[in-house]
Amino acid sequence: MMTQECETQMVATRLRIIDAAKKVLCEQGIAKTTMREVAKAASLTRGSIYWHFKDKNELLLELRRALLAPVMDRIEGILSSERQTDPLDAIELALLTFFRYLDENPIVLQLYENMAMRCEQPDQFSRVQAEINSAIICSLCQVEHAYRRAMAQGSLSSHLDPFAVAWDTFSFANGLLHLAIAWPATNDSEKHTQDMIASHMALRRQRGSLPTLTERRVA
Repeated sequence: MMTQECETQMVATRLRIIDAAKKVLCEQGIAKTTMREVAKAASLTRGSIYWHFKDKNELLLELRRALLAPVMDRIEGILSSERQTDPLDAIELALLTFFRYLDENPIVLQLYENMAMRCEQPDQFSRVQAEINSAIICSLCQVEHAYRRAMAQGSLSSHLDPFAVAWDTFSFANGLLHLAIAWPATNDSEKHTQDMIASHMALRRQRGSLPTLTERRVA
């Protein structure tokens, strides 16, 4: 039977491996990241790495969960909460929250670039991609549900289809993500992102609806 001290040490070692994997992945890219390099960065043996993770795929999955779980849980809470009277405000807040998290945690943006955009050997990481795709579908469903609630409340422009605008919002967010990767951050980057999100959501609002989340903040 494992003692509490052993369990604590195992958790600490696992976190140490994940931190080392972040460093190696950002420096070398996904294809050149090996379990040997991660072990070296963590000052551990390869055997220790394989005790916690059976292969590189499993390590990458855990790394992705550790980095994205906090913000995705927050976004899920925003989209499902009734604190925002207008569901469109919830979508806008979810977008702002996600990109603010990227701004505050540049390591996540670096890892996304390596794992999702510079994956030189995609067939080797099908499990990682499958989990990313699953998370995307889950987020899309939540956003679509929020748009349907907005349609029922009359705040979504009546000529729009909730399913189509959910996909459009996903495409918009993906475009912002690519811009964040392609262009170096400046002092105005966060303001520009906020303005683009506000404009994106304003195009979906029914004329004569209540002031937007951004307008209320400015006021």
